This record gives sequence, structure tokens and C-alpha cells, in this order.
Amino acid sequence: MESIISTQQLENCSFQIICGTDQGTSFLVAEHLLLTARHVILDCLEENENITIGDAQYSRDDIVKEDKHLDLCLIRWKNKAEKYLHLTNAKLSFNQPCALFGFPYVENNYGLHLGTRVNKITVEAHWDFSVSDSAVNEDMNYEGLSGGAVVSNGRVIGISLMQQSRSILAISVSKASEWLLEAGVQVSDEESLNKVPESLKDQVNTSSPNYAVMEALSSKLINQRGWFLCYGSPGSGKTTLVATFNADIDDIKVCGRYFTKVPQDKRGSLSRTSQKSLISWIEDSVTEVLDMPVDALDKIEDRIERIPILLEHICRQNPNINHTYFIDGLDEVDDLDSFLGIFPNELPPNLSVVLSCTAQDILPSNVKEKLLEETIVEVTPLDIGQCEVYIREELQEKELTTEAIQQIAHKSEGHPLYLQYLINFLKTNEINKDELEHWVKEIPVIGGEINKYYEAIWQKFFQEKDKLWIVLILSQLRGTIDQETLTSMLPDEYRLGFYSHFGPISYLLKGEAHLELYHASFKQFITSKVPAFIPLANDSISRFCEQQKDHPYTVDNKLYHLTLGSEKQHAVVLCNQEWADFSAIKHVHPDLIVQDIKRVITIVLDQKNSNELIRLLLLLQRIEFRYDNVLAENAKPMAAALIALEEYGAAMKYLVRGNNLLIDDDAVIDFLQLLYENEAYEEGDTLLNAFNTRYRHFIHKEFGSSTGFSLNPFIKKVSASTLSIMSQGKEGAKQTMQVLDSLKGFQNIAKKNNEEEAYQSFYLTREMAASWNYGYAMRSFEGSVTFKEAPENIQVLLDEKMARTRGLSIIHFHELNRYNVQYTDKTDSYLKSIEDLEWLIDNYGYDTQKRTLFVLIKALIGDSKRLDIIEALIEKHFLSEGSQTLDMREDNGVDLNYKSLHSSYFNAICRGYNMAIDQLPALPEHYSRLTHWEQYYKELIEHLGLLEGMLSRKKVFGDDYSELLKHLIDLLKLNELKLEERSHLERSYLIPEDLVPFIFTKIANIFTSFFRESIDTLSSFIEQGSKDQLGVFTEGYREILVSVIEELIKYEEADPQTLSLIELLEEHIVKHVQNRWERTPGLIRVVEFYGLIIKKERAKSAFEEMLKTSMGPSWYKEAQLQLLNTILRLKSDQRSSADYSWKFASLLDYASGEMTFQRYIRNEKESFIGALIAKGHLDKAIEYLKFETLPPAPVVIQNAEYFTVDAKSLGNGYALGARNITIQSAVLEILEECDDLSSYIRISLCSIFTVNDDVFRYVEDFARHMATALNDIEDPHHRLQVFDLIIDIIEADQMKDERTRYVSLLMSNLKSNIYEELKKAVMAKKSWEFPNKNEEHQSDIEKTGDQKTDSFDEFNELCESNPNRLSRDKLIQQGTEAFAKERISIWYGNWSSSHKKSKENLKALLESTDEVVEKLATSVQNTTVEAWTVVDDLLWFLDGKLTQDQTNKVYKDITDHFELLIRPEGFVYQKYDWIKSYENGASTNNQVIRFIIWLLNHPLDWINNSALKTIQFMNHCVPADVIVLLVEESISQKPSALSEKSAALLLDIVQKTPDKLRIVLEDNPDWIRAIAEVRHFTIFKYYLEMGNSLSARGYSDLADKLNSTLPESIAGGREVAFAEEMLTPVQKEIDELNDLKILDREFCESILTTVEKACGSMPWQDILKADKYLMRSYHESRYTYEGNYHELLRYVLNQSIMPRVAKNNVDQIFEIINPSGNV
Repeated sequence: MESIISTQQLENCSFQIICGTDQGTSFLVAEHLLLTARHVILDCLEENENITIGDAQYSRDDIVKEDKHLDLCLIRWKNKAEKYLHLTNAKLSFNQPCALFGFPYVENNYGLHLGTRVNKITVEAHWDFSVSDSAVNEDMNYEGLSGGAVVSNGRVIGISLMQQSRSILAISVSKASEWLLEAGVQVSDEESLNKVPESLKDQVNTSSPNYAVMEALSSKLINQRGWFLCYGSPGSGKTTLVATFNADIDDIKVCGRYFTKVPQDKRGSLSRTSQKSLISWIEDSVTEVLDMPVDALDKIEDRIERIPILLEHICRQNPNINHTYFIDGLDEVDDLDSFLGIFPNELPPNLSVVLSCTAQDILPSNVKEKLLEETIVEVTPLDIGQCEVYIREELQEKELTTEAIQQIAHKSEGHPLYLQYLINFLKTNEINKDELEHWVKEIPVIGGEINKYYEAIWQKFFQEKDKLWIVLILSQLRGTIDQETLTSMLPDEYRLGFYSHFGPISYLLKGEAHLELYHASFKQFITSKVPAFIPLANDSISRFCEQQKDHPYTVDNKLYHLTLGSEKQHAVVLCNQEWADFSAIKHVHPDLIVQDIKRVITIVLDQKNSNELIRLLLLLQRIEFRYDNVLAENAKPMAAALIALEEYGAAMKYLVRGNNLLIDDDAVIDFLQLLYENEAYEEGDTLLNAFNTRYRHFIHKEFGSSTGFSLNPFIKKVSASTLSIMSQGKEGAKQTMQVLDSLKGFQNIAKKNNEEEAYQSFYLTREMAASWNYGYAMRSFEGSVTFKEAPENIQVLLDEKMARTRGLSIIHFHELNRYNVQYTDKTDSYLKSIEDLEWLIDNYGYDTQKRTLFVLIKALIGDSKRLDIIEALIEKHFLSEGSQTLDMREDNGVDLNYKSLHSSYFNAICRGYNMAIDQLPALPEHYSRLTHWEQYYKELIEHLGLLEGMLSRKKVFGDDYSELLKHLIDLLKLNELKLEERSHLERSYLIPEDLVPFIFTKIANIFTSFFRESIDTLSSFIEQGSKDQLGVFTEGYREILVSVIEELIKYEEADPQTLSLIELLEEHIVKHVQNRWERTPGLIRVVEFYGLIIKKERAKSAFEEMLKTSMGPSWYKEAQLQLLNTILRLKSDQRSSADYSWKFASLLDYASGEMTFQRYIRNEKESFIGALIAKGHLDKAIEYLKFETLPPAPVVIQNAEYFTVDAKSLGNGYALGARNITIQSAVLEILEECDDLSSYIRISLCSIFTVNDDVFRYVEDFARHMATALNDIEDPHHRLQVFDLIIDIIEADQMKDERTRYVSLLMSNLKSNIYEELKKAVMAKKSWEFPNKNEEHQSDIEKTGDQKTDSFDEFNELCESNPNRLSRDKLIQQGTEAFAKERISIWYGNWSSSHKKSKENLKALLESTDEVVEKLATSVQNTTVEAWTVVDDLLWFLDGKLTQDQTNKVYKDITDHFELLIRPEGFVYQKYDWIKSYENGASTNNQVIRFIIWLLNHPLDWINNSALKTIQFMNHCVPADVIVLLVEESISQKPSALSEKSAALLLDIVQKTPDKLRIVLEDNPDWIRAIAEVRHFTIFKYYLEMGNSLSARGYSDLADKLNSTLPESIAGGREVAFAEEMLTPVQKEIDELNDLKILDREFCESILTTVEKACGSMPWQDILKADKYLMRSYHESRYTYEGNYHELLRYVLNQSIMPRVAKNNVDQIFEIINPSGNV
């Protein structure tokens, strides 16, 4: 049977027929026969009128056959038709879609397509069915369609006869078949090729359908629903059955056919056998069946969860129909459980899934259970008679005898593939009669098993190695190749004999230019016969790939063949980022890249290589993210960039999938223009065909819908057809006119019916479509006809509306000069169109609608010299427009009002057109934009418009306008805006980021239109302003560059300036745009721009840069970085954490800028602290916490100043400088991980941080830790002190909303007796009502009844009791099967408690890394979760089993993974280099107390005050630890206020409990000497007072030592003149000390040198700057925190004054330095 009839075939074979006063349609049904309706040529039959068909005349003698009752007639065609339409005997069904084509109007010789549906079937009339649609109007005469073909499912099934109201009556081919056959017209029975892949159609069309099996399956589908199986041996015709099955009744609807194996499939088999591909197919089928778009979902598990809903939607449409899906070739699928597992356990009651494979045994158990005897069909052999017919058709040229045909048919045993091999053999071999007889006798008997035939020919001639190697190579190929490539792939010794051996085996192949084995079963046979040779064959192909690295086959398939070769490790080595990037650069299909990575993963799973498995899973994560997320989101810009690089085939992957469009209609037109104008005709036609499919869908499903529809597709269809003229010539023009004629017809009907609104809609649609067509004709086709010159035979109604149509065409001409197409200057056709428009206005006028006036002015103002017309138009425009001014904002007050903006600009152009230079108003003052920025920009836009209008007029008339260049430059300079100023534009939101690009676009357009020689002025201005991003945030700055580049790139003479701006754009994106969702499309645009100016190497470089950052991380909810903390927690690691933790810190830091949503990285930074502690690095963890909270001054500056994007000045950007983690969250990590931490210290931390700036988020955890610690306090007195701390917490204002929850959480976790004590203590001090302990805290989660036991519960119970004493292997098997049975991935996190417990039990059972990989291999291969999630869980399973070497490799691979994602710069590693060597060595309690002491100097008052209170609490409970650490800190001689605060706190403690310090000093006598050596005056004074207090208690050692260091007095100094800027913060104290006459030169020298020493390598100004950033980070403390520099100067002053202290002035000096005790 012929292939499906296309629209093109239908049109080419149909002809208008005119006879007397009648007209109709005829169509070719044989080489010399036309079929039409008899009544059309009635005048010829009755009155001998001539018949006109095309240009030829026919008479009664040319009528071959006619029938009055059927109303049909056959006419002899005078020519010989190369193509004609085959007729199909098809059963009709109600609502069946049908397409009609014919010639309803005499004046229309292009024909009309009508999309209709069968609305009536009858046996009572000579016609037997009718069709109709809302598009068929009863007031419109369709009689000219009589005799035309009625097409359904690509087949001619009937002939149109006449119109009856809104229906077209027709006669079916079935009813007329006997009459037609008598006349020698071929009529075929219907065979559906519904949704069969193109490359399968040839195979299907050359196969003979098995009608007996079809009938058997059809009867079963009538009576049953659910799962069906069609099974049979390889080649038995299962695929043909699936491809051709079409039930003869309306009760069965085929919704889709899925094939796992498709010839010449570039996607590769793994893609089609993947779960993901099957899911996409079901989603696509739903879209097609229901005409309902399916929303895209990111996660595959979400898509699987949605499938039952989608299937229900399909089945709900018609509950009485069996909706049937076919899935063929299940033998190709490795994991059928997960593949078929996407279907719900229970199918909808009216849905069936028909499976096709070789045997039932391969199916999953849950599917086999659902199969019944009534739902299983064996694919039995073909009828022998059918085989005879098929042989006769295929071997007509061989002139075989009937006997020979019968013998061959008998020998074939009705096996379709065997039959085809026999036919192919005879086709490819010349064989005489005697040889034929001998050959037929020798045909082996196969008993229905094709392998027996393979065995026979194997024994016969495949022992010849030359032939063997040819088929061996072919059997291993992925895709097709030509003979030359095949020869090159053979081992050297078999190449010479290739051509002599190829011919005899060619019948086992298909294709000529592109060779492959005829059937997959032969490949499987070869593989089974010589398994040892398979790796060798792949080695041979791999050698070819190595020798010809740039060969297209190599690029696509090199890794694939390595995976099948003898050295599989080579594949493991090659499978890396470099290979993946190379494949991306070469535009290898993403499916192939992902498939090959998965193949290599299978290899390492077989090797049980856990390290390589992790590396490859991370590679898979990166590559899938690249293609499924980032590049998928940027399909249109990617396609445009590839077209600019002349990579047209690669571009199509982003535009069309199969025959489905991936882009909207507007984009289709843009890309059609790009492709056709770049002479990429094949790709353009592919895109056009996909668009036409969508258009036909619109016509059939939407047009005329009662729910409303858009007419825009008609405009797009005209545009697409117009563009196709470049490829398809007259055919494109014909299709264009057909749509325009149809619109005219609809318009006339609406007019006749007085439907004004519909009339106007159709008119405007036709106007827009026609004007687009005219506009493109001006651009591309010289000699287009004007209305003025239109020949008389072109009947066009000229009226006042035609001016607008012509004006629109002129506007379209300009719009078509897009930046990425060849710029077309004003052609002769264009200039004639201007004259034509003037002529139309003069002779027919124009209506005065606003739209018309706008169009006419816009069309004429730059090219017409008719001032009378233009000035009149402008005057009328302003009369209709009124005095409108620019309204900058939309109604929401936030967004730019584009409509008002464009309208205001246009009005300014109109005003400028009639304005003299000296009438130009003064430019706005530069300073006014800060105070009145909106008015400033309004004036700026007004001036630009005036200037453009003025220039337009002068240029047309040839006037000198050079003096206006200065005005343009002055306007340009008014756009000098600093980012500092941008931040002061009140209530500006992002309006400037939208507005300023508009202004620059207009300025650029004026430069290119009027001052092209001065473009350098514009580019230089932009370059100079780039340091300040031209005064707008990065989004606006990038848009300015893009807009100006798009304008300049049109003109080759502007290439130098364009290049400099592209470089600016690229530099800005690479350096400053970290967010992958903005960076990737930005760099893709850079690639496109470089391609357009023929800078291919620069484009390639930009493309590679884009690829580097196309793999993540994601912007929002990026959890992947938790892998860093997962690996840090590995128990098997002893060394690597110390070696890599600094790198992890660096990666987290770099990712937390503009690259990701910061909160998620903050969480990982806080978790990093916990991971470090878990690894035994508490010292590093606390120091990291401090580093992120309050970094050193140089780091604060670096943090604040590195990312300069959008910074109004250096350091005034988004990065604050400090406070890079949430400290209370970090403290919770300490509480969680420090198991040996004292309960008192735990309570102290909870006391400090429970009341914070985000109580709700953390209150639960702090309450739990507080209760747990309090439960461990045995001393009742200490508990009372804890109660006081808790009362303070409860009483805090910040706890107001969380007080009840906090108390309830304490109640839930405290021991009953302690809770009662707490309750009593609280109620004694406060009048609060405390709940009783027995009032159980109810969970927010609703309690449920007994849970149903699942497979997880059963496995967990086995692990606990193991009543059957199962072996460990059996238990592991039970465990892995539990996840399969429940259809819940093992890699899902926290699915349920039983799921979690099952994972824990399974982990305990797995004893080694090899066992983990071996037992979880299937779960790895079949998972649908993101690959990084698998790695995360896999590390958990491997924990405790990895060797140190394996652990080191894991650390390296994960580090490499994130370095490839994040691409950190070198400085960030230097920032965290200190982690490598940092060690403390103190005990846990010691380190945490030191941390609490450090908090005394925290900028936030609520932290430092709470720290002070808790240190006093700890002094009561663990005094020795606290006092020792306070002493150490106070005498540390650090230039920090912390030492001083520690000494002050120590003094407070000694004054209350002096004995505690005495005991410490007695235990550490050397400390007295160390205290005496302290050169910090205030600290010395505090210790002096402590010594005096101790002396009063009988311990004088400290006081004696300190007093002995002070002289009684000092020699009098003199007043010194001392005023250094750096000392300003302490100048008051210096002046007062100066008044005491105790300062001298030594003091002056000391204070300066000490400042320099304390500042280190940093200038003092930088420390002040760091303080500014620090206080900005902690803005709540800006009134209380003085900063590091103030502390440093205070330290310096205390140090420098010490030599001038004596017993007689010590108190005076103290009062000056510490007024009112201020420390």
C-alpha cells in the first residue's frame, strides 16, 4: 500500500473542473484516470458541453465510465500521472476526522482545505455519509467541492458530492468499490499506520499484515480490559502487528504505539528503553488524544505519580471505549519492573495495555499475575495464500512461475521475517530457472524459529571470515554507516575482499547509502554464536574511532564501542568531563551522552568499583542537569546561536522533537526566516512541516470552537507559507493565497450575516496576514506588484482601508530586518510601496482610526516627501490622541508602562517632524534626576523623539542635519549615571532597568539611521560608563548592551564597535553573573553575536565558557552541597577530612554569593560545623564559626568588595562582609555533636541563644537541649540557678508568641520531678499558669489507627527475629525486594519510618564495599532520583566499609565535582587556608567555654549580654574552668577588647567570691609573674584591684607583685602637641592625659609605633573600612558597637601609657581612660 497521503499530494493530484455553468473538483486515481462527481459534467453528457480541466479541454469521448445512482464519473486523463491518490475501503465511524479539498469558487484556482468530522452515516441514499464542522457555513456555497477527495487518516475514503445546509454529503470508497474495481481503479483495504516512527514505515509497508492475529487480538480487546500480551518468536511479525493494528469497530481506540527498537534511531536503544522515554511518550499521547497540554515537571517521580491521573483523564472522555496502548519490543528492556512500573497497579476500567515480546516469562511478576488466558495472543504465521500474493507483488520483475511462488510461500512457513529474507535474496541475486529450483529445494525448514534459518546460512557460508566480519561489525553498530566507513572499520586483513563478499550477504541488510542489519534478531543470533568475537569487533570499530577522531560516527559513538570492547577499563577512563564537554561542543544528541555514561556505570557496577561508581554518578548528575534544566530552559537562544554558527542540524534539536514543535508560533516564524534566508532549506522544511501539523490541529480542533479561539494562527500560517517560497517556490505562494482566500470567505459570510464583530476580526486578521506577506515580498522578491500597477485581471477592491494595509507592509519590512538576518536596505519594491501608499491616500483616502493614523505616519515619516499628507496625518493624530503625557508606571506602581512609553515616544517624533532646530526645548538639567528622576527621564525621552522626528524629515529632503549630532551627543551624555545615584532614585523599583535600555535602543537607532559614521561615539560612551554599569543594575546593563549590539550588528561597517560591546557583555557575564539561570542565556547570546560577526573562534570560546557553568548549581533549593557534609561524617576516614575540609569551606563560601539562594548554603555552612565536630575537629569547627560570624578585617573587606556587581561604590554591594551564617543554628550543631560537653555548658549555650532574632525557627531544639541538660543536673542549688535562666528566657519579649510552645517542649522532655521543681520556682516568682505534666503534649500530626503491614515491616521483623534462620544473603535479598515490591526507591529520604528502618537493617547486613555495590546495583541502575542523591545515600551505605585509600578517592571525586560546578577562584582557597593547620588541642569543655568568653565581644547586645550572664552562672557551677580561661584571655596581650572585658568580668567575680581566684593562683603561681608583665594599663589596674581584694582576705602575693612594679611617682612630663588623624577616636583621652603633664616624647613615639604594629600589614584606614562593613552586617548594633579599630586604639593607648603610670597617678589615669567605668 502507498504511504500516507500528504496535503501536498492531495493538492497536486486535484484539479478544478468546469463544465457549462457547473464547477467542481476532480482528482487522479490512476495514471490516466480522473474521478469526479457525475452531476458536475452533466452539461457534457446531456448537451455535449466541453469540460475544462486546468488548461485542457475534454469532451464526452473522454468519459470512461459514469453512474447516475452513485453520482460518480471517471474521465481519461490526457497526460501520464507520476503520482495519483490510492483509494481505501475503510469503515466509517461517527465523529471521525476528515479533510476535504476542492475548488468551491471559479475565481479561486488554488483550492480550499476543510477540516471536518463525520456527522451522519446512512444506507438510505446514494450518498452514505456526511461531514460537517463549525467552519462550514450554510450561507457559503461549497458546490465546487463536488467530486473532491475525502481524506481520513491519510487515506482517500470517499468523494464529496453536494452541500446540504452545513453538511457536505459524500459517498464512501467502500460503497463505490465494486464500480471502481470494474473500471480498473485500485481500491485497498484500510491499514492504519497510527503513530508509527518514520524509519519503521518502510519495514511495515514492505511487510504483509497478519490479519488472523489482528482479528484474534481485536476480539479479545472487545471482550476484555487490562493487560494483554502478544508473543511470538523473533521476526514473527509482532512489530508489524503493533504498527498496523486498527480495530474495525468504534469500541476500541488506539491511543498510542511505543517501539523500543526503531531502525536508524539516532537516539540509541537505551533512550527508548528508559523509563523516562516511556513517560514522555504517555504524556505526549495525552496531549494528542485530549488536545490538552501536559505541564512539565522537573522530578521524574512526580511525573510517575501523575500518570494514573493522566490515564484517567483519557478514559473519562468516553467510558464505553477500550482505550488501548501498544508497547512493542520488551525483550530490549533490561529492567522491565521499573519500565512498566510507571503504570498504576490497577488500570482504569476502560484502558488496556498490549505488550509485545518473545515470551511471557520475561515480564515482571505483577504483570504476569494480571494476564489471563483471554488476554494472551500468540503471533501465529501468515496465511500461505497471503504470502503468495506478497511474493508476487515484491518479485514482479523476476517473472516467477506460480509453482515457484507457491513453493517459496510454503517454505517460508508464513514467517514474516523469513519470507522477507527469501524475497531479499532473490532481489539481490541473479538466478536462473535451474538454480531457482535447486535453491527452493535447499530452503531450510525453520519450524517458525528464525534462528534455524540463521543456523542454516551460518553453516553454509558464514564460516568465511570475510563475510563473518562484515556482519559482525554491522551487528555492533549504533546507527547506520556507508560502505566506505564499514570497510574502514574492518580489520586490515578483511578489507581487500570486502566488495567481493558484500554482495552475497546484502539481502540480510537494508539501506543503500545507510547500511544496517535487516532485523535485530540477526544481531542477537550473531552475538550468541560468537560471543568471544563481539569484543573484538568493537575493538576494531574503536580502532577506527581512534584513527578518525573527527568522523561523525566517532564523535557520537566512540565511548559506546569501548564499553563493548575487550578493554572496558578504557571506557571507564574516557568517560569523564572532558569527553562530555567535547560531545556537547560537537552537538552529540544528549540522549546518547547520557546513555553512554549509564553504560559505563553498568561496567563499574559489574566491577564492584565503588569509587568509580561515585565519580560517574556525579558526572551523570552534571550532564543531566546541563541538558534537562539549563539548556532545556534556553532552547530558543541555543537554536539561534547554533544557526549563527551555521550548525543548522544541531539547532533543530532545540526546535522540533519528532514532528512536535518545542517553540511557540512567533518563534517558528523567526526561525523559519533564519533557516530559509541562510539556505538551510531541509531544516526549514522540517520546521515548516511541524508547524503545519500544529496549524492543521488548530483548524480541526480549535477553529470555530464555541468556547472561543484565536485567529492568530492564520497570520502565522501566511507568514510561514510566505517564507517557504524560498524553498518550495510556487507551492508556498499557493498555500499563502489559500489561507488569504479562506479568510476572505469567512469575512464575506460574517458580512452577509451582519456579524460585525466577526467581520472586523476576520478583516483585521486578513489585513495583518496580507501585509506581512507584502512586507516580506518587498524584502526578498523584486518586482512585487503595487496596487497602482495591478493588472486588470487581479480583482482587488480598493477603498479607504487599503492605505493601512500598504502601510502595515512597510512597517513589516522594517521589522523583518532583525539583528540576526542579512540586513536589507530599502529595495526598489520598498520605495515603490511608499509611492503606492501615497497614491492610495490620494485616490481612496483613509479612515481616521487611531491605529490607521499611527500606521500611516510610521510608514511614511522616514521616506515620503509628501509633506501635505504627513502633516495632515499628524494633525489628525493629535486631534484623536489629545494631550497625553507619559505615565511611567503601570497601575501597580511598580512596573514600567510600556504602552504609554511607546505612545509618548511616537508623539514626540510627530512633534519633532514639524519642528525647527531652534524650537528644540532646553535639555533637562543633569542634577535634577536625583530629585525628580521620573520627570528627568520623561524629558529625555521627549527630546529623543523630537530629535528623531526632526532628523527623519531632514534626511528625506536631503537637508543638512549635521549640527544635530551635537544634540544627540548631549542627550547621550545625559545618561551618565553612577550606581551610587541609582540607589537614591526613590520608589524606582526596577523601572530604570527597563527604561534605560529603551533609551539606549533609540539612541543606537538614531546613530545607525542618521550618523552611522559616528557610531564610535556611542560605543566609546558605553565603554567608559561600563565601570558603573551605565548607572543601572546588572539586568538593565546587560539589556542595554544586548539592545545596542542588536542594532549595530546589522551593519557590517559597525563591526569594530559591535565587537567591543560584545566583549564588554562577555566580560561582565563571566566576571559578575554567577546565577546559572542568567549566566547561561547571557553567554549563549554572546555566542550568537560572535557567530553573526564571523568570529567563530571567539564564539567557540564563549560556548565552552557557557558549558563550564551549565551543570549547576541550581539557584533555588540547591541541596546538593550537603554531599560535602555527608563525606565529612564518614566513619572510615582518618585523614582526608583534615586535608579537604579547607577546600569544602572554600567551595561553600564561593557558592554562597550570587550563585545560589543564600539561605540553603548558609544551612550547609552550619551543617559543616557539625560535620567537623563529628570528625573530631571541634577546634576547627569553632574557629570556622567565629570566622564566618566575625571574620578578620582583611577578610571582611574581601567579602564586601569582591563581588562588585550592582555595587553603588566599592564595598556597597550585596555582600555585607560578615555574619555569613546564623550563629544560633551553628550553636545547635555544637550541642548536637559534642556528646562529652558538660551539662552546665549546654545550659549556658541554650541560655544565650534561645532568645534570638528568629525564635520560632529554633525554639524547639533549644528547649530539647535545655531539658536534656537540666535532667543531668543533680545539685538542687544549681538547678535553682538554671530555673532563673529559664525564667529569663520565658520572660523575654521575643518569646511572647512562643512562650507556651517552649514551656510545653520543656514539659515533654524534663523528668517529672524536675519539671515540678521548675513549675514551683516559676510560679513563686511569676503569676504564670504552668500546665501539669500529665497534660500530654499532643502532636500536630493526626493519630491514625493500626497501620497496614507492608514489605518493609515484614523485612524489619525478619531482621529482628529471623524465625526461619535465613542466611545473610537471603535477608539481603528480602530487603532489596521489599523496595521493589513497594515500588519505593531505596534512595528516597525519610519516606516512612519502616522505609528508614529497612535501609538501616540493609546497611547492617552489607559487610563490604563490594557487597554494597553488588546488592544495590539494580537500585542504582533503575533509579529515577537525581544522581547526587544516590551518591549521598550510597556513601551512607558505604560508611565504615571504605579503606582509607577509597575514602581519599571519594574526597577527591566529590571535591572535583563541586569545583566543576562552582568553579571557585584561587583567592577563596587562600581565604580558608588556615583550616589546614589550625589545631587547639584543648578539651571539649575548655574550647566551648572559650567560645562563650569570645561571645563577650560579639557586636550584638543580646549575645554579649547573655554571654556575660551565663559566664557568671558557670562561675557558680564550674568556677575553676571559667576563672582559668578568663585569666588566660585577660593576659593574652591581644589587641582586642576581649582581654579587657575578661579582666573586668574576673574583677566582678573576685569582688563577689575572691577565694575562687586565690585557689587558681595558688595552683598556678607563675601566673602572678605573667600578670605583672601585662603592659595593658586597664587590665593591670583591674588585677591591682583584684590583688587588693585578695589582700583583705589574707592573700597578698598578687597585690605585692603588682605594686612592686609601680614607682611612687614619675618625673614630670610636659605638654605635647599631638594630633594625628589616625588617633581621632582616642584624641579626647590623649588630651586629658596631656593635661596631667605626664606625657613625653617616648609616649608619642610609642603610641605611633604600637598602632603600626597592631595594624600589621593593613593600613589603619582599611581597619576602619572593615569596621564599617562589620557594623553594616550587624546593623542592629550600630549605636553600641564601636568596632575593631576603636578597640585597637584603646589597646594601643593602654600599652603606651603604661610607662607613665605611678602609684600617685594610677587612679587619675584610670578615670580618664575608663570614664564612669566604661569598658
